[in-house]
Amino acid sequence: MAFAGATLHHYTAADGRTPLRLYVFAPSTERGGGARAGIVFYHGSGWVEGWIEQFSAYARALAAQGAVAVCADYRTQKSHGATPFDAAGDARAAVRWLRMHAAELGLDGRRLAAAGASSGAHTALGAAVFPDAAGETVSARPDALVLFSAVTDTTAEGYPAGVELFGGRERELPPRHHLAVGLPPMLLLHGDADPWVPVASARRFATEAMALGNRVELIVFAARGHAFFNHAEYWPGVRPDDFFTCLFLTEQFLAGLGWIKPPAGIGSAPLEKSTP
Repeated sequence: MAFAGATLHHYTAADGRTPLRLYVFAPSTERGGGARAGIVFYHGSGWVEGWIEQFSAYARALAAQGAVAVCADYRTQKSHGATPFDAAGDARAAVRWLRMHAAELGLDGRRLAAAGASSGAHTALGAAVFPDAAGETVSARPDALVLFSAVTDTTAEGYPAGVELFGGRERELPPRHHLAVGLPPMLLLHGDADPWVPVASARRFATEAMALGNRVELIVFAARGHAFFNHAEYWPGVRPDDFFTCLFLTEQFLAGLGWIKPPAGIGSAPLEKSTP
């Protein structure tokens, strides 16, 4: 039921041969015609495994707000024997596919956000930080970012559990170490009791990115762990009000860009907010 009403498409992974899924939630035609802003979500689970339905509740809600909302698969260690480098390439391939098929999806390819959780947030962020390859005619760079419990630093300082996955190449892929001016606006949501990705890494990333003049909004949830933002049907045990608060903040961020209408309501959670 997670994808009821969504349309299944497939894009080709960065290896050029593996088909991967994209579930697309389209906004209601009652909201009028014209190309819509979009957002593509990448699931988490540490590059080892993952479930594409993780963000289906977010995607469905954002489609109701007028966005073309997408849940994208990417290769993981368990699904394809893949590495984090493969996943990073897949995230870029998904953005390119969406832009190449923008007309049939009713999508405005110049207003496409990337979002994700943990390792999925890393892949989304990497698409923005690392440049397009020479000869690429369609950009993989998203126009905005929404990042939940994001891995921004793949060294032991930022993600202690993941160093082994990188086989000694953990300094090649951390977005924090490749920051530049002119990055897309981004929203980071993080719990200060996250045992997997220390909140200090999110604060360092935000501070360093803002020092370069980038627009970064970091919102820290007090006494929340790594999975706090999930819908309770996907991750039993999380607080339902945290999901609604995170959804509201996502909608508010996209509305601030002029992409969707402002949201009508909000949940409740103790927050610490950091902006430029």
